[in-house]
Amino acid sequence: MQMARKGDFDEAEKAMEETRVYVKHAQTIQTELIGLDEGTGKITVNQITVHSQDYLMNAMVNQDLAGDMYDL
Repeated sequence: MQMARKGDFDEAEKAMEETRVYVKHAQTIQTELIGLDEGTGKITVNQITVHSQDYLMNAMVNQDLAGDMYDL
């Protein structure tokens, strides 16, 4: 958003694409963990697991908002 605010839309789009790559990778790992657990508690849920889930969710929400603001 800072790049777009400065009018550097090419760099802003590159940064957004980079976030898409990282978020997709994080979602892949998350999906693998969910699949391994199969809802049976095979994977221990600890504070770090919950914290990382929160960070991923926040990153995805911010990514969506930044994309919408960029389009405006």
